[in-house]
Amino acid sequence: MNIIWPKKLYSPHVALGSSIDSALLTLKALDGTIEETLNEDTHSFSVNTPEFGITIYENKGIVAGVWYNDALGRLWPKGKTLKIDLYLQRFGSLNEWEMTLDNGWMRYYSNKNSGALMVYGIHKDVIRFNLQQST
Repeated sequence: MNIIWPKKLYSPHVALGSSIDSALLTLKALDGTIEETLNEDTHSFSVNTPEFGITIYENKGIVAGVWYNDALGRLWPKGKTLKIDLYLQRFGSLNEWEMTLDNGWMRYYSNKNSGALMVYGIHKDVIRFNLQQST
């Protein structure tokens, strides 16, 4: 029933700003192979399991972003909403999050208290959290 009406997440929580070493230990505990990608400006580590996919983005030794491809709730629009709320709560209190933009493709959320940003890809049903860049 959790696949339709999500009440809990099965994907691991990887805290933004945590060390990449601790995040890699979390990925190693999953049932899957870690794939490393190194581009000019991106260094990431991904694992795909039968239930979800997760990618962590590293910047200067810390977790700067986390991407989730989680099938929970995909079968019903209300299920997707419940899943989004569960992910938002993982990175801060729900009442701290503000949706800042919905352009029909992506929904952007901001949490000024935690310094976290979330982007939800509406059509592919994927979620990415990022540390807010300080200027």
